[in-house]
Amino acid sequence: MIREGRSFTESLEFAGWLPPLAIDMIGIGERSGSLREMLDEVAVFYDAESEVRLEQLTTTLEPAILIVMGGVVITILLAIYLPIIQSISGGASITGGR
Repeated sequence: MIREGRSFTESLEFAGWLPPLAIDMIGIGERSGSLREMLDEVAVFYDAESEVRLEQLTTTLEPAILIVMGGVVITILLAIYLPIIQSISGGASITGGR
């Protein structure tokens, strides 16, 4: 695309890899002669946005993780204590019947 004489912005827009806001910012940087600075701004902006989205995802998943871990702990405790309780209650009825 660039080899055909099109601008960098037109090539990025044709590729469809970037969101429209990023393409607009890159286009402004290209036309004003400050492409490097504008690319840095785009990188900083989307880096901050990805951090915010990751934090939102983590905040959303924390309760689900706690519920799953609670279920695992309860299952382990039941697997350990239920046979002990059954053997104690079953043993008391056997020795009590003699």
